[in-house]
Amino acid sequence: MRTTIRTPILMILLGLLAGCAMPQDQGFAPVARDVKARSGHDVAWLRGGEARQMADDLTGSLLAETLTAETATRIALVNNRDLQATFAQVGIATADAVQAATPRNPVLDAAMKLPTEGGGVNLDFGVAFEFIDLLFLPARRRAAEAEAEATRLRVTGEVLALAARARNSFVAVQAATRDAALAGETLIVAQAEADAAEILREAGNIRAGRLAMAAERLARARLGASEAQGRRIAARERLNVVMGVRDDTWRLDDAIPDPPADDGLDALERRALEASLDVAAARQDLVALGERNGLARRIVTETEAGAVAERNEGTWEVGPSISVPLPLFDLGGARSARARA
Repeated sequence: MRTTIRTPILMILLGLLAGCAMPQDQGFAPVARDVKARSGHDVAWLRGGEARQMADDLTGSLLAETLTAETATRIALVNNRDLQATFAQVGIATADAVQAATPRNPVLDAAMKLPTEGGGVNLDFGVAFEFIDLLFLPARRRAAEAEAEATRLRVTGEVLALAARARNSFVAVQAATRDAALAGETLIVAQAEADAAEILREAGNIRAGRLAMAAERLARARLGASEAQGRRIAARERLNVVMGVRDDTWRLDDAIPDPPADDGLDALERRALEASLDVAAARQDLVALGERNGLARRIVTETEAGAVAERNEGTWEVGPSISVPLPLFDLGGARSARARA
């Protein structure tokens, strides 16, 4: 009877590398933290019916109150479905980072050989582990972590962009509402002027030209009031879309805050570049590309290492084993060229 067993040299590292696992919530935590620091608003990734119901209850309670720029932004961050779908990108990137930090599973081979002329059964067992995979594991992990960080920064930017759209849409509703009110007052004045002109016409104390001018101003005022109402309704619907709601019965806070102080174009540009999430994400993309380029330049891609113990006729023979592919055809040129490009 002959028994062959291979054990990987670096199998003990599996337990240490398993500690690299990272839950999806941990990947989302930096997004929530950055949004809180930059906007002052909390954001949550809603998963499950209970969380969705809590968000719906919060949205309903906020809509029942007088809507302000802050509450409109809060509703958008909690209730916007497109934003919730975007958060899945963080989960995917986090899962990719965990996968990149996980070594490939060892391969178990087993064979049973039955002698045709009688005798004992020969059993062969082999466990092989890719040694080269462990060598490049840190580079793979760094590339995946940089890509995950770039994704988190972009998602954070999308959250802040939605918050800005909610605030801008709210201010647009305020402006459209005031325009509609002003157009309504103009229509009242034009209607009074037209009524007075009609009374003067019946008394014969007004010229035809002045009567026609009053009628024209009334027609313009009616058209202006109708257009202003259309813009007000459209502005409310755009805010509804941003907030992710269908209710159009909410009351509007008509207090428009003063604009922020102007620090000058140069100062604003400098602050924008320093705080830009797009620039930070681009830096992480460069880090990831550099690591990917280094991985693509390797010639030998798979190397299995281990130990062999063979028992033949009661005698054990023990020694190391290695399996290395010969780079005769694929020298890695195509992979390297793609990574450089």
